Amino acid sequence: MKKKTIPSQEQGKTQAYNRKKNNALVLSILTQEPSSGTMLSSKLGLSNSALSGILGGLRRMGVIAEEVRVSTSGRGRKQVRYCVNGNFGLIVVVAIANYQAKITISNIKKETLAATAVEVSRYDVQAVYGIVCSISSLLMEERFRPIPLKEIVICWPGRVNSKTGELAVSPQFDPDLFADKDFLVREFGKLFKDANIFVNNDIKFALLGEKQFGALQKVDDAMLLSLDNGIGGAMLLRGECFLGEQGYAGEFGLLKTNFEGKEMVLDEFASLRALKLHFKEKLGREIHFKDLLSLYQEDAEAKGYILSTARGVGRVLYSCSCLLDVTKILLSGRVKEFGEDYRKAVEGEFLDPCYAPDVSYSTLEDAVGLGATSYGVSHALKDAIE
Repeated sequence: MKKKTIPSQEQGKTQAYNRKKNNALVLSILTQEPSSGTMLSSKLGLSNSALSGILGGLRRMGVIAEEVRVSTSGRGRKQVRYCVNGNFGLIVVVAIANYQAKITISNIKKETLAATAVEVSRYDVQAVYGIVCSISSLLMEERFRPIPLKEIVICWPGRVNSKTGELAVSPQFDPDLFADKDFLVREFGKLFKDANIFVNNDIKFALLGEKQFGALQKVDDAMLLSLDNGIGGAMLLRGECFLGEQGYAGEFGLLKTNFEGKEMVLDEFASLRALKLHFKEKLGREIHFKDLLSLYQEDAEAKGYILSTARGVGRVLYSCSCLLDVTKILLSGRVKEFGEDYRKAVEGEFLDPCYAPDVSYSTLEDAVGLGATSYGVSHALKDAIE
């Protein structure tokens, strides 16, 4: 027999749901800017008594704090405003790219408190241990000891299964990293037992950063393509980052197009790694990015070749645009240093005016870090009111 729910139980569920919903609404405003009770009541349409109960509950949890403002004239009543409590918890972001791990510690207000960079000679087990030790050293500072570590967000330069957190095997990483699918989360969890640990692809976090702080704030459908040593991407569809079934959506570098008479995946000819290899074989010497940039600026033939790879990028993006009907395409990574000619070469492959999204370079500094920090803050606050 199906158990009947008595009215008081239903009422309790409704009240709990409304309380959680109202808590989330208040926090969504306070994470943007401090607000007085009057401002919150007006924005949310809540009575003073209802709002007082919500604010009191959030204060008891330590999630928000009061700040008192005195009028510039020194007269009149002091105004009490509410803000998220910076001492509620710490967010650690680890952004791994181009053989460097950038570690950032922020508070719940998204204020950067400390940052350092760790050189990574190889993507292997020892590199992970080095990153964990660096985070531990930072957190030993006296100013951080009273504040609990809430979240560690790892921005991984490869494919990550969004359901399991498993890393997809990639030739740029040491095979030992994939011997245990939980290796990364487990090793961080050994030392930081009370923190939630998340791993996701770095370009997915960059998309979140662009959506909240950058060129995609007023855009609902877009593609972000990162062109650097490797090629990665992410898609914004109906205002949300589209992950796909396993979280692997947006791997533009694996898409094929015709290049110099051959069907090739984008990563094989348009990534900086592929360009450096091409000119190394052609010139018989090691090529670094600064050499690549000099060739592009000073050698017409080299520039022509690099622009031909940009047109290959454009053909792939044009096909994707016809499929998804996006309004904006953002290009990021060090290819931005190739400048306007490179961007125009990409844009020039969009042949149908019905599918001609705006193609531009990202101008947001540290989109990955900003997106990852926001993700960590959102999860910490959601966790607090659950």
